[in-house]
Amino acid sequence: MSNFKRNSSIIFLINAVAIVIAYYASILLHEWGHGTLAWLSGIKESPFDIQYGGWLLMNADENINYANLIDSGRGVATALIGIAGSSVSFILAILCLIFLKYNFQRGAIKFIFVYWFLIINMIPLVQYFTISTFSSEGDVGRFVHGLNISAWWVFVPGTIFNIYTIRRILKVEIPKSYAVFPINSLLGRNLFLLVTLCILFLFIYTHGYNPLTDKGMNTFSRVLAMLSIAIVPILFLACNASRSWMKKAIAVYRI
Repeated sequence: MSNFKRNSSIIFLINAVAIVIAYYASILLHEWGHGTLAWLSGIKESPFDIQYGGWLLMNADENINYANLIDSGRGVATALIGIAGSSVSFILAILCLIFLKYNFQRGAIKFIFVYWFLIINMIPLVQYFTISTFSSEGDVGRFVHGLNISAWWVFVPGTIFNIYTIRRILKVEIPKSYAVFPINSLLGRNLFLLVTLCILFLFIYTHGYNPLTDKGMNTFSRVLAMLSIAIVPILFLACNASRSWMKKAIAVYRI
C-alpha cells in the first residue's frame, strides 16, 4: 500500500509539473509568435518585446495597436501578426500529435510532457478557431479584418481540425496515457480526464476573459461558448475510465 501511495504521489507530481511547464512554454511561444511577425514587419525592435503580464502570465499580450495598423493601410501585416500566435500553437499541436503517435514507447515521462503540451496548445485553437472565431477581437478577428475575408474561412477548417484532434485525444491519447505512464487507479484516471476536459474547454474563461461577455461575439459564438461549458460533464461521462470501451483501449497500449 505504501508503494502504491508513493507511486501515485509521484505520478500526480509529474503531471502537475508537466502542466506548469507546458503552460509557460505554450503561452510564451504563442505570444512570441505575434512578436516575431511584428518584428519582421518592422513594428517591434525585438520579437520578445511583448507584455508578459507578471510571473503567472495572467495578462500576457503581444501589445500591438492593431487599430493603428489598419488605419495606416497595413491590413496584411495586421492579419499576419494577428494569426501568428495561433499558427504557432497549431504547428506545435501537429508536432505533438506526430510524436504521440509514433514515439509513445520512448519514455513515459517524455510522453506525458508532450501530452500536456498538446492539451495546452489546443486552448487557443479551440478558442480562436471555433468558439470565438466570429468575434471582432482576438487572433482570428484581426486576421479576417486585416484581409477583409469571412470568418467562415477559418471556422470551418479550424473546427474540423479541433473535432478530429479532440476525438483523437479522448479515444487514443488518454487511454494511451493510462497505459504508458501508468495511471492505474480509477480515481487517478478520472482526475486525469477531468483536468484534460477543463483545460480544453474551460481555460478560455480565465485570464480575465469571458467569451459570454465579449462584446465582439455574435449569437452563434455565444451559443458555442455555452456548449463548451455543457460538453465537459457530457464527455466526462462518455469517456469515464470505468467504461468498457475505455478499458479495451487501455489494454491495446499496455507495454
